[in-house]
This record gives sequence, C-alpha cells and structure tokens, in this order.
Amino acid sequence: MPDAAPKTVLVCTVGGSPQPVASALRDLRPDAVVFVCSDGVGATSSRTQVEEREIVYDTRTGALGPGLRRVEGCPEETQTLLVPADDPDRTYALCLTIFSQLRRSDPRIRLIADYTGGTKSMTGGLLMAAFATEGCAVQFMLGHRPDLVQVAPGTEAAKRMSADLIQAERDFDAARQAVAAFDYAAAQRIVEAIGKRIAGGEIKPPGAFRNRLKFARRWSALMAQWDAFQHGEAARTAFDAHEGGNPLADALHASGHYDFLQTVASRKAAPSWELCADLWLNAQRRAARGRYDDALARLYRLVEAAAQAQLMARYGLDSGRIPLDALPEELRGEMPLRHDPRTHAPFVELAQNNAYRLLGLRDPADPVVRAYAPDWRAGAKLFGPTWLSRRNKSILAHGYKSISEEQWREAGLWVESRLRPFWSAVEPPQLPTLMPEC
Repeated sequence: MPDAAPKTVLVCTVGGSPQPVASALRDLRPDAVVFVCSDGVGATSSRTQVEEREIVYDTRTGALGPGLRRVEGCPEETQTLLVPADDPDRTYALCLTIFSQLRRSDPRIRLIADYTGGTKSMTGGLLMAAFATEGCAVQFMLGHRPDLVQVAPGTEAAKRMSADLIQAERDFDAARQAVAAFDYAAAQRIVEAIGKRIAGGEIKPPGAFRNRLKFARRWSALMAQWDAFQHGEAARTAFDAHEGGNPLADALHASGHYDFLQTVASRKAAPSWELCADLWLNAQRRAARGRYDDALARLYRLVEAAAQAQLMARYGLDSGRIPLDALPEELRGEMPLRHDPRTHAPFVELAQNNAYRLLGLRDPADPVVRAYAPDWRAGAKLFGPTWLSRRNKSILAHGYKSISEEQWREAGLWVESRLRPFWSAVEPPQLPTLMPEC
C-alpha cells in the first residue's frame, strides 16, 4: 500500500486585510494551519480576524462571511500563535519553535510560510524562521492593486519565493567557513546537502547557480580526498571533464597545486620527498584545527617517511622490502626474514630507527641521519628526538594522555628545522582556505 501524502501545514501571519489569508486557504487547502497573530499588547490583536465573529470577504462572491476559521479551505486543525507586533526577534523565536515542533511530529511534513499579513516585524520574524528551517517553502499573496490602499479582493494568487536558494546561500557561507578551517569533508557534506535540497525543490535554480554548485561539489570532494591522502582519487577528480572546459583543473593551477597533486598521485606507494611535503602540510592543517594528537601522529610518520625517501633517492631501496644483500652485517640477523611469494628471495622490513641505521651504516655522513641524530656514530645506538618517545605514550600510540599544544609546537619546530629543508624545494602552498568561485 503506498504511503500517504505528506501533511501540508500553512503558517501565516495575520493582520491588515484578512482577504489574502482567505485566498491562501482557499487555494492551498492545507491539512492544518497556524495563524500567527499579534498579541494585542498596546493595540487590538489580529486574532479577532481568526475568530468566528470577525467578517471577511468571500473571495468568490464578494459577500461578507465569517472569520478565517470558517472560510473555504480552512482545515479543522488550526492553531493560533500570539506574537508581539513589533518584536521580530521574539517572533522569530516563537515561529522557529513551532516549525521545530511540526517537523518533529512528522519529518515528512510540508511546511509553507505565508508572510502576506501582519506587521513588518511579524513578517520579518516569520521569514527568518522559515529560512532557518530545512525544506520550508515561503510564499506571499500577489494580487491586482488598482490603488495604493489595498489589493483588489479576489485577485490574490500565491507567489512562491526561492527559499531554497536563499537557504543555499546561507549554507554556502557555512561551507566557506569549513574551508577556512581546513575542514574540507564538512564543506563537502554541506554542498552535497545543498544539491539534494535544490534537486527536490519546487523552483528550478538559474543556470549560473547550478554551475556554481556543481563546481563547489567537485572542488570540495577533491580537497576532502586530498586531505585524506587519497591522492589518486583526487587527481582523477581533477581530470574529470566539465562543460565548457575544466574549471577545477584551472583552479588548482591558479593555486599552485595541480602539478604537485599529479606528481604525488603518480608516485603511488613509492616513498618520496613530495609525500613528505604533503604529510607536513597535512599535520599543519590538523594542528590549525586544534587536533594535536592527529598532527603529531603525522609528524611521527613523517620522520619515518624522510628516511624512506632518502633510501629511495640515494639507493633505490624500499624500506619495506630490503634485499638481504643490501643489508650491512651489523643489521643482518636482527630482523626476521621474509620471502617473496613468487621468487622466494629473502628480504626484511625496516622500521623507523633501522631505516636511519641503514642510511648511517652506508654513509655515516648522510645528511638525513645527521639531521635525525647529529652525534650518532657507527656502532652506537641510534636515538631520535625526545618528542618521539613522548608521542609513544600518547592516546594514539600506547598511552592514555592527549598531546598538548606545547608538545605539538616542540615537535613541529624540530621537524621544521631538521627535516623540512629536504623537501622544501618541492613543497607546494598550503591547501586553500578560500573556496574558489567558478
């Protein structure tokens, strides 16, 4: 059995001429109505227009009839909300509460706000609440105006506002704020939600807005992928075709990121100084958001990645697959042997400290080893900076304490002064904090 149609609720301000409200009820025939009326403090309440004793025009015949509760199209389910006549903030709060209650009662409910009647403060409060409510349609009653006094009775017709577009602009601001905080995943979720709402809206947005939204969705998706180290996916997103060219690639070129992204993506799993640069910038973004444990975890990985990049750059060796004949005698026997499943050739996997030891044993003057442990000599134990051991006691390693901002700064300064010079030549600008316009 198909689901019943969603319930339609009209929320309308009342005041001035009641005829437009009567026309709205006749045309819309809602399942329920909320009359937003002035409370009468300091003046007569517009609630009198709702009650039976008040008279309004019958829009079909022009004859006098009963109050708004009795006009054609008014449902049995009615509610009167009393608001101040000249306090838009209070009206906004009260209307927002009503919208929230209605939405909680039925998530599928169809909400329509009509701001034709009432004082300017009442209509302003209702409009603000409607724009703050997801999926709430907004309308006013437009009619023939033969003079400056009022609209001719019976000529009113509903005119929908593009509330979805207004809400979308507000949400675009939220997406931009997320980008400013390097939260590209949040920005992506926001613009995806905008797209879904616009697609289901009653008013088709203009082409310029659709193009802007399409670009924002693809750009934020690419940045979210890149920020999550999904370089291959991000690079493919940059290559996807767009109508009228490729503005996404153009934006990356303009910000100085396109070539770097393609380089990192092409390296795949191979260690490189480009990957080190990307880890460094990623750590900075995490720290900027106050996520110091995440930031320090990236620096920890970065210290290992620097040794891996140097082994690959100088000797063409992958620390995760070192042939036995490439190991100095001092390292042989310290690590378990693994065997290639196809060739059965033996190899070992080197963890961080042993990767630096291998570099040092091959060349005691290796600059990366000197940066890591300036006083190290072949045959001695190799110790890294003290912040590495502190990280091992953190919540994301083997302990229970979180990393403080001070601890992050200590580690960051060490990496910046010791290791960053090795990749600074290939380091791109930090990822953008401004969403580009299409």
